[in-house]
Amino acid sequence: MAVSFQDQIQTLIALYRQKRFQEILAKGDALVKQYPDAAALHNILGAANAGLGCSEQALHSFSRAVAIEPENAESQNNLGTIFEGRGSLDAAIDSYRKAAQLKPDYTVAHNNLGNVLRQTGRLEEAMASFLKALELKPDYAEAHNNLGVAT
Repeated sequence: MAVSFQDQIQTLIALYRQKRFQEILAKGDALVKQYPDAAALHNILGAANAGLGCSEQALHSFSRAVAIEPENAESQNNLGTIFEGRGSLDAAIDSYRKAAQLKPDYTVAHNNLGNVLRQTGRLEEAMASFLKALELKPDYAEAHNNLGVAT
């Protein structure tokens, strides 16, 4: 019996939770040949590459995921994380902002946006992003800490 694509993605996600990044890449590379336009697949490959510290490959995978499915907030956020790690702060701001616009209740995107805005000296905007994250999730410890650092 053939395993569905969705089941294969769930397997990759389970491997990700176990931090078995090399296995994800091995299985995922074979799947990409079958499903080259599957945004979810490119997103998980990007996450695995990021987990291994391979930012160039992660950038490629997340960029591909966003090109296929630009309305996917998680892929936009993940792309922002790679841009931020590479020091491309304007690109990170754009990606985080898109993620937050696509999914207004995405607390992580609001928090990430605030962090990059703070790094660029845009403290009022950063505080607004942290406050939005806290409005959505009042017990979000990281956003509380980041707001404290920004003030």
